[in-house]
Amino acid sequence: MKKTNKKFRSNLNVGWRWLALALFANMLFLPSGIFLKLLTDDITPTLLPIIRYGVLSLILLPMVVQGVKKHRRVLKKNWVIIALVSVVSAVDPIFNAIAMSMSGPSFLAVLEMFSPIVFTILSVMIIKDKITKNSLIGLLFAILGGAIIFVLPMLIGSGSVVVYGWTPVILFAVVVAVAPLWPVYLRKQHENGLPVVLVAGIGFLFATLIALVFAIASFGIETLAEIGDLTPAHWFMLIYLGVVVSLCAQTLRVKAYEHIGTITHAALSYLHYALMVLVPMLVLGERLSWEMFIGAGFILVGVVFSRMRAPSIRTGRRR
Repeated sequence: MKKTNKKFRSNLNVGWRWLALALFANMLFLPSGIFLKLLTDDITPTLLPIIRYGVLSLILLPMVVQGVKKHRRVLKKNWVIIALVSVVSAVDPIFNAIAMSMSGPSFLAVLEMFSPIVFTILSVMIIKDKITKNSLIGLLFAILGGAIIFVLPMLIGSGSVVVYGWTPVILFAVVVAVAPLWPVYLRKQHENGLPVVLVAGIGFLFATLIALVFAIASFGIETLAEIGDLTPAHWFMLIYLGVVVSLCAQTLRVKAYEHIGTITHAALSYLHYALMVLVPMLVLGERLSWEMFIGAGFILVGVVFSRMRAPSIRTGRRR
């Protein structure tokens, strides 16, 4: 009995360490909304994924070539899924950038609340991840916390409703629907024996090519001349979005997702959204609303609930 309890505590501690890693990865995403808005104000939105993923593709190209040679059989067997992940990695940033340029981060944050729900459904369907009663309660707490932060101010009048039209709503609805496929299929392919960086690198190459074709078809080849006008600040934000967010943070999130499970990963997404609103408010010295504190509290309760007696993802045993 003592040995069993010792093993349980050891597994629990390991689980919380992966949770800490997931929190760190989410922190790396915090400047992304501000950076995207600043960039879309100065640069044609369709250029952003070309530069962002083009830089990544150049960095990862030697690793991708070597990985394709080493994992040729597995890649051939899973090429359909790899292609799907690649298309998702291309469509997501293009539509996201265009929607951002036509609206604002706060408006899109409300729509993005549906993304963890879509992610949970896809993960359960594709990964066959198990969901316990406590983890489901945790997700409901997190959803409620997100609703308090983003939706409640609009309903009671303490916030403001800005109408941007249907175009950004439709574009971002596509993003919400397809973006969750990215981490789910990255994890799926990693479990099939492929390195996360290899699958992501192939996706970045396709994303660059698709974004390039889309930009030229929409605005002509002369739009590429804008790249020469980028300032050092623009390059810093683009490299951060590419190397830190798309590569480092996404890789860490996928690795943590394998160990903390679907529900905890989804609940952390709501904490991520709350922080993306909180940090700019603190930086600008704005007054924090009571909805922010209550909503963040519900989200934290949801994360804790999702970790209570969660079954092991691979074995189904208690942690």
